[in-house]
Amino acid sequence: MSWEITELHWIICILEDVIAREQIIKDFSHRNPSLEAWLISRGKVKVSDKWLQGRAWSKFHRLLSSRQNASDLGFTAVENHLKEFWEWVSAVKGNPTLVEKYAVEYTMRPSLEGDGSYILSSFAVDDLTEGDTILDIPVRLLLSERWTAGDPKSLRDAPWEVRLAAKLLRERSRGDQSVWASYIKLLPNFVPLPLFFSDLELKNIQDRSVESEVRSLRKYIKWTYESLRPEEIAEAKFSQYAWALSTVYSSACQLQRSDSKVESGSSHFLLPFFGSSSEDRGQVYADYEGEHMKLISHDVKRGMPLGLEYASSTVRDTLIFRGFVPKLSQRDHIKVFRDVLDLVDWYSSNVGAVNSNRPLTWRIARDMMEVSTAYLQQRGASTVDSWNGNETEFTVGASGFVDPYMMTIFTALSYAKQALGKDMSVEALTTAELILRESTAWERIMQSIAAETVSRYRWDMIDCETSSNSSLQLVFKTAKSVLLQRLTSMLDSASTDIVEDKILLQVADWEGMNELGSDQLACPTCRWQTEQMSLHDSLAIQYRLSSKMILTDTISAISCGANGTPNVKSSRHVTHSAEDYEGSLQKFVDWCAGHDLIISGRLAITDILVPPEDEYSSEGKVRGVVALRDIEQGETLSSLPMTVGLYNNDSVSDNSAPDAWDSAAARLLREKAKGSESDWAPYIAILPDYLPTPVHLDSQELGEVQWWPVMRELIQVRKAIKESYAQFSSSQLALADFNEFKWAVTMVHSRAFTLPVKPDEQYEQYVLMPFMDMINHHYQYKADWMSQPVWDGKLEIVAKRTVKKGEELFASFGPRTNDNLFLYYGFVLRDNPFDAVPIFGSFSEALMWFQRIWGSDCTEPMDSPLEAARCQWRTWHDFWHRMEDSVEEAETGSGPQGKEWGELVNYWADLGFQFLPYQPGPTIYPRGIVDPSILAVFSASFDVLLNGSDPSWPDHCSECGNRSAIGSSAMRKFFACIENQAKPVRGLLDGLVCRSELTGVFLQEERLTRGLLVARISVVLRCKEILSSFPTSIVEDRKLMKSDVDTCIQKNSSTCRTSSHLQLARKYRYMKKLLIQTPVDKLLN
Repeated sequence: MSWEITELHWIICILEDVIAREQIIKDFSHRNPSLEAWLISRGKVKVSDKWLQGRAWSKFHRLLSSRQNASDLGFTAVENHLKEFWEWVSAVKGNPTLVEKYAVEYTMRPSLEGDGSYILSSFAVDDLTEGDTILDIPVRLLLSERWTAGDPKSLRDAPWEVRLAAKLLRERSRGDQSVWASYIKLLPNFVPLPLFFSDLELKNIQDRSVESEVRSLRKYIKWTYESLRPEEIAEAKFSQYAWALSTVYSSACQLQRSDSKVESGSSHFLLPFFGSSSEDRGQVYADYEGEHMKLISHDVKRGMPLGLEYASSTVRDTLIFRGFVPKLSQRDHIKVFRDVLDLVDWYSSNVGAVNSNRPLTWRIARDMMEVSTAYLQQRGASTVDSWNGNETEFTVGASGFVDPYMMTIFTALSYAKQALGKDMSVEALTTAELILRESTAWERIMQSIAAETVSRYRWDMIDCETSSNSSLQLVFKTAKSVLLQRLTSMLDSASTDIVEDKILLQVADWEGMNELGSDQLACPTCRWQTEQMSLHDSLAIQYRLSSKMILTDTISAISCGANGTPNVKSSRHVTHSAEDYEGSLQKFVDWCAGHDLIISGRLAITDILVPPEDEYSSEGKVRGVVALRDIEQGETLSSLPMTVGLYNNDSVSDNSAPDAWDSAAARLLREKAKGSESDWAPYIAILPDYLPTPVHLDSQELGEVQWWPVMRELIQVRKAIKESYAQFSSSQLALADFNEFKWAVTMVHSRAFTLPVKPDEQYEQYVLMPFMDMINHHYQYKADWMSQPVWDGKLEIVAKRTVKKGEELFASFGPRTNDNLFLYYGFVLRDNPFDAVPIFGSFSEALMWFQRIWGSDCTEPMDSPLEAARCQWRTWHDFWHRMEDSVEEAETGSGPQGKEWGELVNYWADLGFQFLPYQPGPTIYPRGIVDPSILAVFSASFDVLLNGSDPSWPDHCSECGNRSAIGSSAMRKFFACIENQAKPVRGLLDGLVCRSELTGVFLQEERLTRGLLVARISVVLRCKEILSSFPTSIVEDRKLMKSDVDTCIQKNSSTCRTSSHLQLARKYRYMKKLLIQTPVDKLLN
């Protein structure tokens, strides 16, 4: 376990003259065209394009994060570093008393696990009032990019970021001899900038302009590094140089004055302030006065975290250069078109060119821009906001702003289409001629459009309650509808919607995040993650969500308050009649015989009625294979030639290609489009028309799943399907629409196998194998192909056990959890022995939770967040230090396993999975069995905490009998006490709550086994905590499912108000809750 100092925030303070509030730095050198001249002068003119890709940069991320950090130095060393820092601040600041107004402490980054979970943050020591100075440092003592006598003369003309980064590296190499040593020691090892995102994480931002700038920045950093001499950067490696520049970007202030004392009118420096980005932070801002840099506070309560106020930074630049996503402000805009050519292309393709003439459409747009520019210059900056007054941005803004250039062009094009579309009257001909001849009269019309449009499309948008009498009213409405069409299409083209993005952020809060991102996913051929999201993923989602909020707010404003979120229509599922199916089935059987695919005469493919499992489920029908006669063990059931396998011949070359699963789906669609001409036509004809997987859920129904880890994977799968559909050409999909493509994807998800169908018996991962995919899955399977070799290009399916006449023949798709079956196969299994529930994301998360429940939570009786942060840092550091060995042993699975666990493993072996891969973790399994590794960790944690708590816990009660406390009345009283607490339970071993009830439990248990008992109690407390977090209870789910069943019985299944996939989602979450409830019942009963 290690902690990373990852939140030293970028202080963009353009300070002018005596006092000025900070603004955004606009002179980033990689944006400056003159940069290339300096680089060429240094003899470096080219950088390989490989440095634009994320693979190398994400490796730097991991390399930098693994460097020696706070926890590696030890708790005492970290405390000493903080002490040295404050001594340095006291020595250089202007007022010796100022240091008492705020403090710097380690705090836990919410939801983040592993490296980076602890960060430095500043807190108010006392109440601060408006105008209080909390830091006062002479500018001459700040680490600056200004050249001094000791700096290399060769860098005097270098870009400012290079000068400052090089100086930082030289000073760091001096160690304690540097004036800034105590400050440099506390700098973050890593800042989570998009610079270090993997390609997948960068793509998740869903903003091509951000991707482009990040790649430009990568090239700039590599280019400048190659241009520097080793002595200029203290022999630093490239990863160290990248760290220094990322620190500069995230921490630099810009001092800008007209005073001749400051060279070139401005300089940049690092301000020693560790700000917080939390939403509840108190605000401070930077001022320059009398050669001093001051941090000034607004009104802030004692103990609140402090963060800098960024008056002019946009969400986009804050993400790129500071590594977090702030709240939206009036400065934030979304680009609707790249330029006027992009606008004209889109308009011509989606609305229709004026008079079906694209050059004419372009000419009108060009002329309207010129007229609008002249009008805006004549009226001055007050006409529109000065941010956009002299630039053609083609944007919409968070405040309802719509770029006037864009709207004047849309209005002019609408006017021209209306004029040219009239009857051939004299007036229409005259107007058309005016447009075509660029006459003075047409120019006057454009001037009127500019004046009328600019007066309407300002920050406050349109006055929806006022009806204009303008002769241009109709074309204004048309132009508004055109913009609405464009914004809606932008939202629709995103691979996730607002609801999905919000759910993903909620998932990250619940299950935590990994700090390190990677292109290496658990599924190498998938473009989605089956593991937790990274911190980078979370930042990308926050950013793209803010962009979508701008679009929806603008749509709402344009629509005069109407709902800005486009309605999502559910896809309709068409089923074939029984007569059609019977005829298709016979054709398929004939096709199999003609392709050397042998099916035993003892088997039949048919529809099978599935009786209801209980009163909360209804009768169902599935297509499967049944035995017509008794079948003996070892009997051959089918022989499958590999030549009949349907798969995609194209390979996935990189992460930008469509997903491999989806490529197989595209091949299926192309074959389906051939109709009877396809070699697989009879097989495709009997594929189901619909599979009730959760990919069919509407966005508003996603919350019905309720289990966060599965909701995350579901949304990522939906995202991958949408991205793949956008990447395929219409010919690759045989002109299929999105719903048809989604159908094909569900067929591949639920029916594909990995088989040696390629030349030389090479394996292909996603193969549709006729007949083989019609044998349904069950853990108690009787048809076996997994243990059978492929001989002469054929695979045999044999009977693993005796099959009685009339029984359904089951096979196994592997040891799959209900999560996997629900997501990809459209069903779940009751009493599935391979099901599992991770109750924590990691052992470290479990330990943090355990320490809060049983030890001190550091929230009471703490007087302020500052004191709580200090307590949490010290308490957790000590606890983790004493638990590291136990966690390491648990992660290897080398501890004692226990009788229950052995029985479960033996049962898996009896089902044919004696070599089932096992990864120890904080997980529960069917029958209330708990992974022994988490029990061992919790038991060891109890011993550690008990040694540091009140030692007055009683010995075993000899009169109570020699038995366990499990199931005792004392145990039930203890949990009743826990449930009656108004606040979350904390500090149980300190006797803060339920002391007498816990004593009663301990009296029932031998002292030597109390640790294991506490471990089991902890698992139950966590299970009850998870169950209480669900929006609905087990009882409520039963009522809802019963209502669905009753409604469908009354109306018949074809008119059920609840779709099959929604009913399955409810059944899935119900069974998940039953599994979580089992350890609770087991302990109490």
